[in-house]
Amino acid sequence: MKHKLVITTCVTTLFLALPATAAKQSDVERLLSTNSCYRCDLRNAELSNLDLSGANLRLAKLDSANLSETNLVGADLSFAELRGANLSLANLEKATFREAKLNRQGEKATDLSRANLKKANLFAADLTGVLLNQANLNEANFSYANLATADLVKVKANNANFAATNLSEANLQQASLKVASLNNADLSEAKLHRVALDYANLAGANLRETDLSQAVLIDANLTEADLENANLSEAILATAGLNGVDLNNADLSKANLKNASLNRANLVGANLSEADLTNAKANLANFSNANLTGTILKYAYLHRAIFTNANLNGAFLSGANLREANLNNAGLFGANLDSANLVNAQFVGANLTYTNLFNSDLRGANLERANFSHANLNQANLIGAALANANLTEAQLSEANYK
Repeated sequence: MKHKLVITTCVTTLFLALPATAAKQSDVERLLSTNSCYRCDLRNAELSNLDLSGANLRLAKLDSANLSETNLVGADLSFAELRGANLSLANLEKATFREAKLNRQGEKATDLSRANLKKANLFAADLTGVLLNQANLNEANFSYANLATADLVKVKANNANFAATNLSEANLQQASLKVASLNNADLSEAKLHRVALDYANLAGANLRETDLSQAVLIDANLTEADLENANLSEAILATAGLNGVDLNNADLSKANLKNASLNRANLVGANLSEADLTNAKANLANFSNANLTGTILKYAYLHRAIFTNANLNGAFLSGANLREANLNNAGLFGANLDSANLVNAQFVGANLTYTNLFNSDLRGANLERANFSHANLNQANLIGAALANANLTEAQLSEANYK
């Protein structure tokens, strides 16, 4: 009985010392000799620094395998399982990971940091929580993939395809995604601080509560994107397409929106203080309750835009087109509206104290109960304007036309 006990104890000790799921040695040898291992069991295998270019690893099990610095150019890893694998610095150019599993294995994240994934195909792959920091993702296909909570800091993903991809809570700070396709992608609560998205397509994307502070989105397409509560402070959105976008309560303070298109955009409660919207087009846009203090709207096209209860104190609207706009109860203290088109605009109960309306066109405007005390209305055209109960105390009306 004593001998039997000793033998049993030794076997048990040996079993516990081995990895729970070790690679099959025969499968490792087959891969190294034939460069093909379809459906192989290579879990925990040591495969670093090898040349496996063009290898067939479809449906292979590579969980926790070490493939760091390995050459896998053009390899086929479709439907493979690589949870917790180490692929750092690996060359994966043009490799295929279609529907592969690269998500976390417990607390262990799959490591693709500084890997080369140029032109790789990761369609519908699961990359939840993956490490991709400083990786080369130029021209790669991540459409319909899951990259939620992934680390993509400083990645290069120019011309990459992220259409309908889940990037919620992902970290993309200082990444370069120029001309990338992100249409209908989920980027909610993602970190995109100082990201480069020039000419990127973000139409229909979910960017709720996303941090896009200091991001560069020159000429980007954000048509009908959801940016509710997003942080776009100091972002560069010059010539960007934001038609129909939802920017409810978004922070756009000091943002550059020169020549941007914001037609039919929802900017209710948004913070646009000190933002630059020179020549911007915001036809039918809703700025109700928005903060536009010190905002530059020079020559902006704001036909039928809504500014009810908005704060436009100190705003610069010289030459702006506000025809038929609704500015009821808006604050325009010290604003500059010289030479502005205000035909048929609504200013009921608005505060225009010390406002500059020199040479402005106010024909047919509704100015009832508006406060124009100390305002400059010199050479203004007030023909047909409704001025019932308006306060014109010490207003300047030299050469004003108010027949």
